Amino acid sequence: MKQFIFSLETLLKIRKEKEKRLQKTYMLLQQEYIQGKKRETGIQKESVDLREEIVSSRQVQRWAVQEMYGEKLEGLREKFEELRGKNHALEEKLTESQAHFQRAIEERRVLNKIRERERHEWKRDFEKLESVQLEEWYSSR
Repeated sequence: MKQFIFSLETLLKIRKEKEKRLQKTYMLLQQEYIQGKKRETGIQKESVDLREEIVSSRQVQRWAVQEMYGEKLEGLREKFEELRGKNHALEEKLTESQAHFQRAIEERRVLNKIRERERHEWKRDFEKLESVQLEEWYSSR
């Protein structure tokens, strides 16, 4: 039996490689985004803990300590806002990367469908040719 050769096989391989590359990029961005969210949560927790310490130090009325806590709290707020901005940018990149990845998947699926359709047509034509050859062979005997 003659072997099926898909004319767009090279393009299909390129699309598969592109899809793998985009999937890897998407996964790396997703990991980075998750880590950023964890850092954001950590800073929020640290901020809450610091506020609780400030409240308890007010009862003792150590103003110098309260001022130090206020500066730390302000530093945490700045870190938090910076992280929030970075995470927002990462989220946008992640969304964009996901869209590119989905588009690559669709492109590959289209080529796979074309490949299967052509393979089916090739098989049907080959079977017809084989049938005709068998009939000729039987009729020549």
